[in-house]
Formats: sequence, structure tokens, C-alpha cells
Amino acid sequence: MLLYVKLPAPMTLRFSIINVFGVGLLFGAQAAGLLLGLALVLWLILWPITILKRRGHTRFVPWMGCLSIALLAALFIAYKLYFDTALTVGRSVEHPAKIEALYRLLRAVSFSYVFVRGIDLIRSVVWSSHRLLNPLSLTGYLGPFHMLIAGPISPYAEHVKADDVQRPKPTFAHLLTCTNTIATGLFLKIVVAQAMKLFLFGVEGSIVSTSWVDSAYLLAFLFCDFAGYSLIALGIGRLLHIPTPINFDRPYLATSVTDFWQRWHMSLGVFVRNNLFLPLQLFLARRVKRRSWVTLVGVLPLAIAFVFVAMWHRVTVSFFIWGVAMAAVMTIEKLIRDRAAVRDWLQRPRVKIALRVIGPVYTLSVIITSVHYVANEIFVG
Repeated sequence: MLLYVKLPAPMTLRFSIINVFGVGLLFGAQAAGLLLGLALVLWLILWPITILKRRGHTRFVPWMGCLSIALLAALFIAYKLYFDTALTVGRSVEHPAKIEALYRLLRAVSFSYVFVRGIDLIRSVVWSSHRLLNPLSLTGYLGPFHMLIAGPISPYAEHVKADDVQRPKPTFAHLLTCTNTIATGLFLKIVVAQAMKLFLFGVEGSIVSTSWVDSAYLLAFLFCDFAGYSLIALGIGRLLHIPTPINFDRPYLATSVTDFWQRWHMSLGVFVRNNLFLPLQLFLARRVKRRSWVTLVGVLPLAIAFVFVAMWHRVTVSFFIWGVAMAAVMTIEKLIRDRAAVRDWLQRPRVKIALRVIGPVYTLSVIITSVHYVANEIFVG
């Protein structure tokens, strides 16, 4: 209700104050303190850059932005390697108590999501000239309590716009719509996903995949669990008028693997497109002059982007191979799609019908196979 009261403070600041208390209540005072600390560090890094840009000294700004990303990436890599090693070897690796406590706190605030939001923050401030929020307001973007555990990932540009949008008066219809979205998400996550888990693996059974049938069940469980949580976050975000993106769009109706990943965890896809795929593609397009290398401009950024997605989930050889394989499949699909577009095959009625029937079967077969390959690493720990 405090967010609906008209006060002189901007929306991002008011939400951040509530958010800090929310994170502290849900995950503890140390987690809230760490979130404030991360926001302050990023602000201290970006504030001098904004001063230089304002005064017209832009020569070293891109290099400072790249260095900021490199520092954040180094912390992320250390975080991922620590947990992946500890989990896969059964925590037989010993670390100092303070380091152990730090990494537990980073995990409590879902640092993987804080990392990607931090990258988008740096890009938006350094290269897209969006204004830099104060350190307290940044906490509401880096670690929003309703998106903290498993996303979705809201773009920084959209979050900043919350200060400029006129908030409508609360209505019963709006409250009912948001409540329905939250209730649907709770039903998917708490009822459907947990019922599937209990039915397949028992009360205390660990989630493992020993066959392709298990992997098909796991994919359905992942969808209900993840999409359910995303709906809960979406409903809360709409209730608070905080930008919260839609994360899933009927992925089981996808007619290709490329189409599937455009419908699954959509907010991560938007982040990868804006912060990695498009900048890299633009960089290559400006430098590649030979016609024989034009295909490389589309293929290489796609491969790098999907390997990043794989390693973002877990830094292991299996996930690296999984990322390369997915990129290879999507590259082949792109080449076939380009050839079909040249010959106008996609506009033929029979081809359209075949794609609608065969496409989802092919897509789910590939996705289930990929899940089977990495399933036992997804649920480690």
C-alpha cells in the first residue's frame, strides 16, 4: 500500500526501501546487507564514469566499462567454480570459514541473477546513457525480492522508467487480475510440480534421470516449477507496478529448437541478445569484408551466446558440450530456414501444416535428449 501513496520520493527508491526489508525478512539481515554492499560497489564503479561522460571526457569510458564487466565476471566465475566444485565432489574441498560464509551469502541472494542484472546495468549506463540510480535504489533492481530466487531478469532501462510512469489508482479489477496470476503460479509450483516430484521420486528421493522417459518427466517438472515461480513474480510485480517481464510463452508449442529457446526463460534470452549476441554480431559485421565469411557473422555470436548460457547455469564440461550442441542445432536450423526462405518453401500450405505437426515432436525430442544429458548435473545439491 505504501507504493500507492503519493510521496515526493521516486518509485525506484520507495520500492528499494521496501525491498531491503523484504530481502532481510526472507533471507536474513546478512543477505540484505550483502545486497546493499554489492549495489554500493557497482555505484562507486559507475559514478566516476557518469561524471566523465557528463564532462565530455569519453575516451576511456568504454575501457572503464569493460574493466567493470571483467571485475564482475571474475567474481561470478569464482562463485560458480567454487559451488560447482563443492557440489560435484560432495563438498570435500575445504575453504576458510569466512570464504565459506561469503559464498553462502552470495548464493542466498542468487548471485547468478545479480550478475546478469549487473552486466545489464553497466551496459545501460556506460553505452546506452541511461541514468545511474543511487546505491539504495540499485538494490531494488539488482535483487528484487519477488524475482530473487529464479528470475525473471528485468532490463535496467525498464526498471528506471518506473520513476516516469504515472501509476494508476488501485482498483479491484487490477487486484483480482494480479491475484489470479499469483494463484496460477502457486498452483503450478506448489501443487502440480510438487505432486509430480512426489509421484516420480518419493518424499525424500533425489531427482535423477536414468532414461529418456525420466528426462521427459523432468522437463515437465521444470516447466511447472519454473513457470509457476515466474508467474508468482509477474503477479507481484504487476501488483507493485514494478517492471517484471513475462518469462514463458507456451514453449511446448515451439516448432523448432530456436523457437523453443525464444519461448523458454525469455528474460534471459533478452539479456543475452542485448548484452552479448547483438554487440558481438555488430562488431563482426563491421570487420568482416569477405562474402564467404558472412555466415560466420550469424553463427559465431550464436555459438558464443549459447555457450555463455550453458556456463551461466553451471561451469562443467557437460554443460559446455551441451551449449555447443544446442548452438550447432540452432545453426543448422538457421541454414535450413535461410535456404527455405530463398526458395519460398515456408509459404506453402503443406509445409506450414507439416511444421505445425512435426515441429513440436522434433523440438521436444531434441530438448528431452539434451535434458537427459545434463539432468543429473542440474539437480546436484
